[in-house]
Amino acid sequence: MKSKSRYLSALLMNCVLPWLAYWLTLPRFGLAWALVASAIPLAAWMTLSLMKLGHLDALTTQTLIGITTSLVTIALTGESRKRMLEEPILSGLIGCCFLLSLARARPISFYRARSSMARRSRDSATRFETLWDTMPELQGHIRILTTVWGVGLICENMVRIALVWRWPDKHWAPLASQLIQYASYFFLTVIGFWYRKTKLAKYAAK
Repeated sequence: MKSKSRYLSALLMNCVLPWLAYWLTLPRFGLAWALVASAIPLAAWMTLSLMKLGHLDALTTQTLIGITTSLVTIALTGESRKRMLEEPILSGLIGCCFLLSLARARPISFYRARSSMARRSRDSATRFETLWDTMPELQGHIRILTTVWGVGLICENMVRIALVWRWPDKHWAPLASQLIQYASYFFLTVIGFWYRKTKLAKYAAK
C-alpha cells in the first residue's frame, strides 16, 4: 500500500468510521452500544495490522483503550453526568502519560513512530531503533511529537469536561463530547502524519 493511501486508510479506520458508527448508533441504542459500534472498525484495523504486518497499530490501540475505559466506567456508574465527567478525566491521563514519558529515554511517540515505520517494511522498526540511538535530531523530532500529543489530549479533555459540566442535556452532551474527542484525534493524527512525512520520512529511507 502506498504511503498516501496507507495514511488515508488509517484516518478512515481510526477516526472517521468510529465516529460515524457512534453517531448512527447512539440515538437508538444508547451510549454503551454506540461505544461498542465505534470499536468495530478499530478492531478490524488492528486485526488487519496483525495479519499483514505482525504488530499492533499504536493509534488504534490507544483509541481502543479509551473506548474500553468508557465502557468500564459505564458499567460501574451508569450513563450519567458523573460518568460523562469521569470518562474524559480518565482518558485525559493518556495526555499526562505522553508528557511524563518525555523524562524517559524513549517517549511514547517513539513507539508510535516505530509502529508507523514498520508498515513500510518488516525491518524498518529495527532500522528506526538504530537511527534513534545514533541521531539526536531524530530524538528531538520525536519529543516534539510527544509534546504535541500530550498537550493536545489534555486540552481536548478539559474542553470536554467543561462542556459536560455546563450542558445538562443527557443526549446531546455525550454526543458533543465524543465529537470533540474524535475531531481532536483526527486533528492530532493529521499533524502526526504531516510531521512524519516532512520530518521523519528521510529516516525511513536511510
